[in-house]
Amino acid sequence: ISKHLSVLRTVLDATDTKAKISGGCPPDDRPCLQVIPNQCMMDSHCPIGRKCCSRGCFLQCLPKVMVKRGQCPTDSMHCISPIQHLCKLDKECSGNKRCCPGACGRDCRSPVRGANLAP
Repeated sequence: ISKHLSVLRTVLDATDTKAKISGGCPPDDRPCLQVIPNQCMMDSHCPIGRKCCSRGCFLQCLPKVMVKRGQCPTDSMHCISPIQHLCKLDKECSGNKRCCPGACGRDCRSPVRGANLAP
């Protein structure tokens, strides 16, 4: 798994700022259940309008989604309730709020200053 995370970091580092602003990857909340070969290594391996994104523990070309500026805040809490997502994508959140992962699922939160993409 650490090898796949290393590859993902390399892919994310290789993408340029313009590509990040024009679209991002959908949220990846999937667990890594089995190792599947990567279908891409970087955005240039994907058709126009698609982005090389993490899906559990492999990379796949997926349609770009709108990603708002700013990073999601980190959540150090641990959830004892079942996971419940209140949003799936940034566009479901009002104003500049982002759909961010939290201890008990995704919800709309104000971003912190920083890079454009967040998990």
